[in-house]
Amino acid sequence: MSGEAFIRSDPNKVKALFSGFDVTVIVFLRRQDLYMESSYNQNKKMRPSQVELDVLLSRTNSVLDYATLLDGWSACFGEENIVVTPFERSSFGDGLERYLLSLLGVEWSRSYKTELKNPGLNRDCLAFVSEHFLPEEVGARERGRVIEMLAQYSSEHSDGKSLKYNLPPSKRLEIIEKYSAINREVAQRYLGREDGRLFLDPLPSLEDEWQPYSGLSDERRDEIIRYLVGRVSV
Repeated sequence: MSGEAFIRSDPNKVKALFSGFDVTVIVFLRRQDLYMESSYNQNKKMRPSQVELDVLLSRTNSVLDYATLLDGWSACFGEENIVVTPFERSSFGDGLERYLLSLLGVEWSRSYKTELKNPGLNRDCLAFVSEHFLPEEVGARERGRVIEMLAQYSSEHSDGKSLKYNLPPSKRLEIIEKYSAINREVAQRYLGREDGRLFLDPLPSLEDEWQPYSGLSDERRDEIIRYLVGRVSV
């Protein structure tokens, strides 16, 4: 079984579901600043009530404290049964799917097909979804279809480097520093890394290109609407 929802689940309840089984818990941890970016974008894409980044950060503090989070799972299943992997490209080698199967002891086959299941939206499309959020009554299939079309539009109108992140480099570095001691503990305890480096991908730099998003213009909003209408009509 797998799912992001487990991060907020009670480990004792999960353990009860697998009573009598030998359980190994595989945990992928994303660097906290990147987790916030992903969580914020997902919130804008899937929920009608929008939460500002600072508010979201305060709400997710317990989730981002990975040492405390893992303590709960270790207490239930034993620290020796917790497999921790940083969620970053440098950890996956030939791809996330192949890496996960290797952890499960399953040999990779060329017949396995993988596809992007959680496509990203550019900033304009995220703003558009926030303005025109589809109510639950629309249905998951129709909602998914609209998101797919917006993802295709986003791939054709990708954001530049300066708009890649919601947070400025200084704020991302602040978040990284906030959890540095916690991450060091996790790296040493679960990965045996004496240097305490949990995440190996390059850190943000104050010199990185960044600018705040200026908002969805009327021209771009109309363009997105025409694009969606055109795709539906095909």
